[in-house]
Amino acid sequence: MATSQNEKATRFRALHEGPSAFLIPNPWDAGSARILAGLGFQALATSSGAEAGVLGRRDGTVSRDEALAHARAIVGAVDLPVSADLEKCFGDAPAVAADTIRLAAGVGLVGGSIEDATGDKDRPLYDIALATERVAAAAQAARSLSFPFTLTARTENFLRGNPSLDDTIKRLQAFEKAGADVLMAPGLPDLASVRTVCAAVKKPVNFMAGIKGKSFTVAELQAAGVRRISAVTPFVVDPGYGKNWLFVKVETSDGLHGWGECYTQADRDHSIAAHARQLGRYLLGRDASHIRHFTHWAYNDFASKRGSLDFWGAVSGIEQALWDLAGKRLGVPVVTLLGGPCRDRIRVYANGWYSGARTPDDYGKKAKETVARGFTALKFDPFPGPWRTHISRDAERQVVETVRAVREAVGPNVDLMIEVHRRLAPMHAVRVARMLEPFDPFWYEEPVSARDLGALVECRREIKIPIVTGEELYTRFEFREVFERRAADIINPDVCNVGGIEELREIAAMAEAYHVVVSPHNYNSTTVGLAATLHVSAAIPNFLITEYFVNFEPRAAEVMVNPFKVEGSYLTVPTGPGLGIELKEEVLARYAYREFPARTIPAPRDEGP
Repeated sequence: MATSQNEKATRFRALHEGPSAFLIPNPWDAGSARILAGLGFQALATSSGAEAGVLGRRDGTVSRDEALAHARAIVGAVDLPVSADLEKCFGDAPAVAADTIRLAAGVGLVGGSIEDATGDKDRPLYDIALATERVAAAAQAARSLSFPFTLTARTENFLRGNPSLDDTIKRLQAFEKAGADVLMAPGLPDLASVRTVCAAVKKPVNFMAGIKGKSFTVAELQAAGVRRISAVTPFVVDPGYGKNWLFVKVETSDGLHGWGECYTQADRDHSIAAHARQLGRYLLGRDASHIRHFTHWAYNDFASKRGSLDFWGAVSGIEQALWDLAGKRLGVPVVTLLGGPCRDRIRVYANGWYSGARTPDDYGKKAKETVARGFTALKFDPFPGPWRTHISRDAERQVVETVRAVREAVGPNVDLMIEVHRRLAPMHAVRVARMLEPFDPFWYEEPVSARDLGALVECRREIKIPIVTGEELYTRFEFREVFERRAADIINPDVCNVGGIEELREIAAMAEAYHVVVSPHNYNSTTVGLAATLHVSAAIPNFLITEYFVNFEPRAAEVMVNPFKVEGSYLTVPTGPGLGIELKEEVLARYAYREFPARTIPAPRDEGP
């Protein structure tokens, strides 16, 4: 049942009267409004710049009718309180301002703003007397409505060439006296100015985030006295290679935030992001420390016990963010919350190093270059063509020649992990493994799908190379039979899709009882997902080695505050609170989602063997 305008207005007013700051993002249109609602925001506010951009115009060139039509579409798209950026209320006269407020209420809005900018570059601000009269007229119109319309009055001093804090405060105090419910001064230069403004008025102060050099954290603004923050946080990031990354940021009412990362796959990133948005709806108002209960109700109640890559990827990212929050709140690294470290540095193997290699010689050359960087272990998939259970003898021979070339290029002391990607039938998996034995592989990863445990057991019995499985499995319940049937020597669950940090640790504990070691999979960014992996890897006794994608390094170095640095094929476990990492949100926004070119999908004429 839709919420009434009066109920939305009452809820919106209550947000301003609460004990904590809250975030109110700016949608561009009805579609983005629904996305923001799905992310869990409690209210939305239109932006004059956004509505102009949708129409292909500059800010300040949209008519009142167009602005109200834009607002009506957003109001109709979501069941949330919506306030509007009404600029100068589309006229100079106080009566026009009053009429605009009444019309705004007529399209379903529960709040709106009026500013003192004239739109005239020669006279950028109304004089304080007229500006105050206009606010008073708008406030009187708001009070005449049948519901509590929230009027925000803003002075544009710092955006219109008059950076006077004294005049800003004088205007805001006059607007407050004239009846404004919320006050706003975009462009305040520093936190000291924010504190001064908040201390000078009694009504709630709205702060606009996003202005370069003049944006602050939620905690800083809340401490300064701000009650509402305008901000939109991006999540999906283009790493420049392979697939998009998906980060999750969870914020709490006390100003803290935590980061997590969801596993993504080419062409499936939107569906995983949708799961994260929908899960986020049910986290609002909950205690962020209730991590285990979150994963419990997410599977049993939200998903009705129907898991998938998309679902578990979303759960894992949110779960990591909650652990990051827990560590930050207590001032300790996540590994401490997991019982403390069993080691303080983590061995990694390089993956992604052979991108673009086509021939055995290509693989050998790239392998040598990677080892020259200090890596002592390399993983690669030497199998040509699409993933099929049955392959030709030519394909088998190419696998052998590729592995031979890599071994000859790097010598006998570098560990080689052979990736099969669960593609083969046992007959080929066993045959190829025996042909590779002379090259002393460190392991043979996912020779067949773990969904056929009988086949996997057969492979482990017949193959002398250690067998790895687990990348395609989710939660300890799917790993249980792997252990019971002794189907693998090594498991490689991924913290970004297995259910998160706690689930990975519990799977490792089960594996230890069966003398199975853990090598966490990590086809994620070398930022948040890697940090979560490092904390769990440090905390479990039966850790072996983990994955590091070298081709994700460049973008990770841009988005992460203090990027990881591999030294001698090892990484140091972060020691800062929580996951011990931070992302640069302005850089995440710069590299927002992009659609990659369509992959090549075989046609019937391409099939073999």
